[in-house]
Amino acid sequence: MIHGKLFRKTFTVIFCMILVLTCGVTKGIGADICSSVNDITSKIYFCFIIHNEEDDVNGVPNSNPLIPDYNGNPAVFNHFADAMMDYALMLNSYGATLSFQPDWTFIEGVQKYRPGFFTDLLQLGNVEIVPHAHETYVPYDEVYTMLEMNYAQPLKILGGMTHDKYKASQVWFDANPGFAFWGAPLQTSNHINDKAPPPMVYRIAEPKDIYDYYDLYRHVASSSIIATPGVPSDVTKMFQIKPVGNYITPSYELYATRYFLAEPDDTSVPRIWRKRLDGTQTPGAGNRTASEIINSVAYKIQNELQPLILQGKLEFKTVGEIINLFKQYEQCLDIRDNQDLCDFVPLMPHYEPVRVASAYSSSLQAAYDSAMDGSTIQSRAVVLTENLNINRDVSVFIDGGYSCDYSAGSSMTRLIGDIVVSSGNVEIGNVILEK
Repeated sequence: MIHGKLFRKTFTVIFCMILVLTCGVTKGIGADICSSVNDITSKIYFCFIIHNEEDDVNGVPNSNPLIPDYNGNPAVFNHFADAMMDYALMLNSYGATLSFQPDWTFIEGVQKYRPGFFTDLLQLGNVEIVPHAHETYVPYDEVYTMLEMNYAQPLKILGGMTHDKYKASQVWFDANPGFAFWGAPLQTSNHINDKAPPPMVYRIAEPKDIYDYYDLYRHVASSSIIATPGVPSDVTKMFQIKPVGNYITPSYELYATRYFLAEPDDTSVPRIWRKRLDGTQTPGAGNRTASEIINSVAYKIQNELQPLILQGKLEFKTVGEIINLFKQYEQCLDIRDNQDLCDFVPLMPHYEPVRVASAYSSSLQAAYDSAMDGSTIQSRAVVLTENLNINRDVSVFIDGGYSCDYSAGSSMTRLIGDIVVSSGNVEIGNVILEK
């Protein structure tokens, strides 16, 4: 109910058509696949991720002192290679999976100091190897080739590619079709202004069709490029954020190789890569030894993840296996061509449901209280439960129905509550008022 004076009211009658698609219309093997889709999509698929970055920025040896000198110091390389093998062995003992995603300087370290390292990792059976590249000097295609030359059997998956490099790589994508992404290329250089992705596997547009970050939120059924973002690895949050419906939902726990520090008394490596007894931290690497991290992850698997596995809610899979699962069940999923998935993105500061210009708010009232005369208050197509008091000598326009990036307003906002007008003017559009 709206009380007081309302200078313009917009009432909208909405007719909804529910189109029910059943897997029964598929033929042959498709019908059999779809009959089990609910069991498949009810789970979260979990994988542990390792990144190691380049220390030779622009090819200058050891030019980044905050990254271990993998390709110039054999003792440093061997410590971290041992730590990675111990980590993979621990995961293997629990049936957990590892996606190992090295950059080029670590691969050079393998070539120089331990040529059998990748072969030994793969023989464990729970590990995949995927190229990772910051691309300040060596691009993805060369990292991929380096892995092939060092017997890593790399999968056609890109680990952590940024939006700008993705846009610049059209020629390579055209020449090398079939690559998929770990996560989605919504990261930015140095991870400044990174964007949150929708938490499910979907197909993203080709680079030539990307004009803005938000184009990457659209599912393009005809695209050959699959993105694999997921829900947080925190077990208290993953099922809160898991989308309702038939979607393939991954979850990842990411560590960088540099986090796995040596023991304090291991003088074979520089002090920066040893645990500090004074409690200070190595910048960007924390202050835990490799054994401490491995033990903490083992504890998480035993006490948090294994109970979910026993309940049938979680399963360990590599990124490649998650992608194959998506391909197998794609015809059965609740995902449409050209669907805007940004409304699945968990709310973050820049995705708050209401805004006035560039000031974001969690409620209409908060936005109204700070609005200037003549302002437009935009609201996402969400359900807001609040009473709105229009009590200031200003005129505002409340416009609802926007997508999560506020780029389109083709839907409606539902407001459950009252609007009371005691002063000023308000115009309302694309808002459904309910009691």
